[in-house]
Amino acid sequence: MSEQLFSQQTRTPAKISGMACIVVALALTLLAARPFADVAGFSQVENSDFRVPLFILSSVVVFGLVLVLVRTLIRLFQAAAELLGRTNSRPTLAVVLTLIIAGTVCVLAALVVEFYGVRSIRISASSVGASVTANAPFMLTVLAILAFLAGIALAAVGVWGSIRPETPVQRP
Repeated sequence: MSEQLFSQQTRTPAKISGMACIVVALALTLLAARPFADVAGFSQVENSDFRVPLFILSSVVVFGLVLVLVRTLIRLFQAAAELLGRTNSRPTLAVVLTLIIAGTVCVLAALVVEFYGVRSIRISASSVGASVTANAPFMLTVLAILAFLAGIALAAVGVWGSIRPETPVQRP
């Protein structure tokens, strides 16, 4: 059963990268559609009949932009992985450790940026109940995503550099 799921005929790298593009684009659309609509000024529309279609429009625009960006990034990473796979030389241990540490710092910086942006928490209470909203500014979210991607890329190259290529064993 498991052989059928992972056979070469059912899943090819092109299908997997296509599915990954769509999944990541949907996830980022869910995260970025509301801030994009706020930046575009859709939240200040007086007539509530136009708000929902404008939010849907902003979601479609964000999905299209993110889909193009994610597909480009996946192709770029695939080309970089292919290039790194063909090279025989590896960086020194100091460079590898620097890449892994810098990647870790970038990932942690992404978390810090998000926590810093969420400091603007709004609390509203009424007779029905209370609600807490924590929205980070749009550019901080973009900065956090870019720092996270840079950190993952640096750490991945560092891990790649730490793995030595197999050398064939010569028997006498």
